[in-house]
Amino acid sequence: MKFRTPAFLLLALLSAGCSQSGSDTPDELGAPIEFAAPIVVGAAEASRAQMLDALPEGEVFGVLGYCVPVTTLTEGEGDDAVSSTSPAYSAGASAWADKKASVMADVMYAQPIKFDGTKCVYRNADDTYYEPARWYTSTTTAPTDPATYRYTFIAYHPYGEGYFTLPAEDAVGAPQIGFTMPFESGIAAAPLDPTTVRDAMMATVTDHMRAHGTVALRFTHMLCGLRFQVNNYNTSDPVTIHSATLEGSFYRSGTVDYAPDAPTLTVDPADTYTGTFTLTPGEQTVAANSSALIGLSDTQPRGTAVLLLPEFEGASEGTYLGQGKRLTIVYSFQGEENQTWTLDNFTIGRRPVQGNLYTVNLSFIGRQLTVTFNSAADGDTWAVDPDYDGDITIN
Repeated sequence: MKFRTPAFLLLALLSAGCSQSGSDTPDELGAPIEFAAPIVVGAAEASRAQMLDALPEGEVFGVLGYCVPVTTLTEGEGDDAVSSTSPAYSAGASAWADKKASVMADVMYAQPIKFDGTKCVYRNADDTYYEPARWYTSTTTAPTDPATYRYTFIAYHPYGEGYFTLPAEDAVGAPQIGFTMPFESGIAAAPLDPTTVRDAMMATVTDHMRAHGTVALRFTHMLCGLRFQVNNYNTSDPVTIHSATLEGSFYRSGTVDYAPDAPTLTVDPADTYTGTFTLTPGEQTVAANSSALIGLSDTQPRGTAVLLLPEFEGASEGTYLGQGKRLTIVYSFQGEENQTWTLDNFTIGRRPVQGNLYTVNLSFIGRQLTVTFNSAADGDTWAVDPDYDGDITIN
């Protein structure tokens, strides 16, 4: 089946480069669409380098914009069928729930927006300027006033790094947006670097009207994080961490579907990547009566966090964050050199929440190593699983 480029998309592109004085067609565009400084929801105590609690200056996100739905006309049959679309301006004021099955990205498509520290601008990471998207204005051929048009904006972060797969620019219908972690399927040949994973977030604003002014985006996180802290409660002896790794099979991809009443992320449990995350850039010593996050450095002031895509449908408590998980610590303590400690198939004792950063506490108390989890979001602490007493004796 062949598709023709919609006439209203061509007109919108032309109007971005020139203006026609006195034009009163439905495609005449008005004032620029502006975005307020975005808000990032959640991620309390988050690491700025990995899980963001605010967009830093210079950060870029992408936006899809929808307003006027289309009607589709098909001429011919079989391989000779040709489909064309035309804008249904009379439905521009319809609510998103009523028109999303027949929308196209008529307002903006994969538009890079940069946060410059105080406001959002139409620029990419290289500071290339883009002509702003604009509100629909006057119309004489449609029975509705464009002032009543309702717009929907879908934003995603990071922009242009392979995390998100967008629907085609001429796709019709409620968008489905693919998401992929930055690792290849299958078994990784080299250690995985957790610091390369960007914080994946999305924001959606529906039924926004021109009179509402600037578009306020509230980003929510798609991933949740694990980080690791050593607590040395002994009064005289330091603990040296020689290495710390997290291995397992982790979920790699999913799809965000806007057809349901609320956007739904469905993770593909069969698409996994298997490997070992290296948590420490080198040896790390924790002095007596002190604590330190594993991976603590000048670039990682809150330690190394492993950001993971959770999967809930059909998963059990032990597989929410992956399968076959093993935490391995090689340490020296009280004269015992290069001791290896492992924790297999651990759970965090509850359903993880996207945007939360969970801390695995490895506490050296006398001759025992106690393991507990806590969430940075609510500060509570619980055992590694309901049947685990938390005490491991160091032999």
